[in-house]
Amino acid sequence: MPVPEAGSTDALGRPAGTGDVLDIARLACSVATAGGALGAGLQSEASVREASSGYRPDEIVDERRS
Repeated sequence: MPVPEAGSTDALGRPAGTGDVLDIARLACSVATAGGALGAGLQSEASVREASSGYRPDEIVDERRS
């Protein structure tokens, strides 16, 4: 993930290293995981089940061939 050197140097007061880039990636993954969990918690069980198993393109193709 490219980090603009000027922006990271201004924010950190020093050039960003590999550890800084990994910290940013870890933070982004944590925020995405928390957001996904929050979003899933707001959905009903039925809508989650439908979304996770409702799309079956192989069955559609098989039905058209019959």
